Amino acid sequence: MRNGVIIAFWCRILLVLGGLVGIIPTLFAQEIELTLSRSVYLNEAVIRPRNHPKVDFPNINNTHLYKNKRLKKRINKYENKRIKDYHLLDSLYTSYIKQFGPRNFMKDQDLEMIWRLGQIKELLNDTSLALFYYALALKNQSKHYKQVRLNYDGLKAPTYNEYVDLEYYYRIVQARLEIDTLVPPPGVQLKMSDNINTMFPEYGPSLHPSGLVLIFTSRRPETYVVGGLNYKQNEDLYLTIRDPDDLIWQPPKRLPHPITSPFNEGSACLNADGTKIVFVRCNDPNGFGNCDLYEASIKINPENGDVTVIDKVPRNLGPKVNSNSWDSHPCISADGKNLFFASNRRGGFGRTDLYISKLQPDGTWGKAENLGPIVNTIDDEVSPYLSTVNNTLYFSSKGHVYNYGGFDIYKSRWFDGWEEPQNLGPLVNTPKDEYYFTLDAKGDTLIYATDSVGNPDDLNLYSYAMPMAGRPDAVVTLSGYLIDSVSHRPLTGIIMALDLDRNIEIEPIYINKYGYFEFHLVNNGKYQLYVLGEDAIRISSNDDMAIDSIFSVFDFSLEKGKPVIIDAMEFTKDNAEISDSVDVHLEYIANYLLADRERKLIIRGHTDADGDPNYNLRLSQERANNIKRYLMEKTGLADSMFVAIGAGSSKPIFPNDSPENKARNRRVEFEFIPSEEDVERMKEEHQQQVIQDQQEAKDAKDNEEFIKEPTEEEDPLKQIKKEKEEQAKPEEEPEEDDKPNED
Repeated sequence: MRNGVIIAFWCRILLVLGGLVGIIPTLFAQEIELTLSRSVYLNEAVIRPRNHPKVDFPNINNTHLYKNKRLKKRINKYENKRIKDYHLLDSLYTSYIKQFGPRNFMKDQDLEMIWRLGQIKELLNDTSLALFYYALALKNQSKHYKQVRLNYDGLKAPTYNEYVDLEYYYRIVQARLEIDTLVPPPGVQLKMSDNINTMFPEYGPSLHPSGLVLIFTSRRPETYVVGGLNYKQNEDLYLTIRDPDDLIWQPPKRLPHPITSPFNEGSACLNADGTKIVFVRCNDPNGFGNCDLYEASIKINPENGDVTVIDKVPRNLGPKVNSNSWDSHPCISADGKNLFFASNRRGGFGRTDLYISKLQPDGTWGKAENLGPIVNTIDDEVSPYLSTVNNTLYFSSKGHVYNYGGFDIYKSRWFDGWEEPQNLGPLVNTPKDEYYFTLDAKGDTLIYATDSVGNPDDLNLYSYAMPMAGRPDAVVTLSGYLIDSVSHRPLTGIIMALDLDRNIEIEPIYINKYGYFEFHLVNNGKYQLYVLGEDAIRISSNDDMAIDSIFSVFDFSLEKGKPVIIDAMEFTKDNAEISDSVDVHLEYIANYLLADRERKLIIRGHTDADGDPNYNLRLSQERANNIKRYLMEKTGLADSMFVAIGAGSSKPIFPNDSPENKARNRRVEFEFIPSEEDVERMKEEHQQQVIQDQQEAKDAKDNEEFIKEPTEEEDPLKQIKKEKEEQAKPEEEPEEDDKPNED
């Protein structure tokens, strides 16, 4: 990578991470030592649901609108009291809202009640349920969306971490690979071979239990013969196998009759042993709707891909499962007792919802039931897939609170109810649509369909090693607050975790303004944390470091006026001699100085805090002087081009609380003084950046929707503050006959 490109990239990092106008922090890689260990071990972690309040909606399959005038009247009575009993209101609202059916989630008045219950939960310091009810109102598009979002974001802020933008992250990886040895995740969106993908749409993948057979849907046009008649089909199911040695998928073949028919077939799934297939057939005049679910017994040979359909006629799953609308995207649970699918039938929460049908004792499928408002939203939910690991449901949605654009893939585990769905993050989800997917048995590999930019109908299949955030076994939460040991202020920047077992990076997140970070990790794993934060440029180097990369880092440090620290140049205790490990890196610095002979170099020597401060000051000065003499001999530059300073133990960058930290404090920093040409160039670039920022701010303001400043009655945050003040006042005793359980 050329130096200018790396510098521009690093400047972009600084602009993103810089929190103050005119103050742009530099970055360094620092290992975070938790529990006094260089690595974090999660051996005794407890598996627990994340953000999963115990809320049940027993009427989610009722088509009527729930109303209770008497209970609503009592809620209004206590809302109108000057001094409110929030515990009583909490109970009243909860009793009312838990009876809601899908139609209630479409009424603004009922969504306002959900929002109000979230505010009450927040007043009672029940953060988990407050966020749950705020999200419930948001997912169903309350007319007060912006105000509810203020409540949600304000409450979520202390524990919310944003993923680093994918393109930005890989620019970090590319530049950082020049100066350290961290390993990035495997490639993103690895498009499957041309044996599978064509110029026509391919989607709806399903893996055979062997992992060596893939069934998928394609719209490639082919002519075939059934019963002596020629048909040209636009949508069919295909099967491909891969060699267990080279793992290359072979050219696919269409599934045989009677699964293939004159009608459209697609979106197939197999049961746990691969003996039953459930698929979708559309436009069959004998069906219940335009697309129905069918099943058939099947036998597949993973070695050669031969398929035998045992049933002469596939069985329509009947009116308890299929509707007079669109029913598709089936998935059978591992035990074969539950069938998940998507449908746009009436009576749901949104345009397309997810449903479940349970296997009956007689072998038929029972009446389909809606999965409810935790999973389903006012928008579209499709492509369910239930992993055998931790009962983890994967699905695609447009309607959940955090979304990267179009359909995103989410996961939710079952703990006597579905937990709040979690977005798989930007390593999988993009501004495009991601759906139609399957996982291998361990949850290591994700195969899914995504579209081309600007063409949502151009679907192709991609394979990707599942990132940590998306794994079904990532059930342990590692979280904490990163506080600077000297200033006691929260660190800012980016935090990454290295999975030492697989030797890959976990996608990074921004540390929030409170210093908080949170990773969802696999239990019993071994991890190491890294932070890109503020202070000096710190290089984890080795003897194979390329000169070009060192030049880039030095140019960057010159640009931002921050010193460079090379980890391998730490001195041994009570010693100022230049060792071989130090010598090799001074060669880089000498070459850099020779490339531009007008730049001066400041050399600062530092020690740890052990011993007499005066002795440490003399020792650090001696170290700086020795390096100055070495560089003068190497470069032939005049004495005036170097400044050697001894700082002693006065400026530690790590607490002097361990041998490792003391070794890091015994260091030398290098700071380059720019020439007049450098100064003029940096001034010009800064001015151009200011003009660009001003223009972007103006454009954002021009495009911003005008929002009236809310009054105290309209502003939920002001109202909550007012109610908290009233809560501190003496309360009236509730009347005996006003208990919520009377209704």
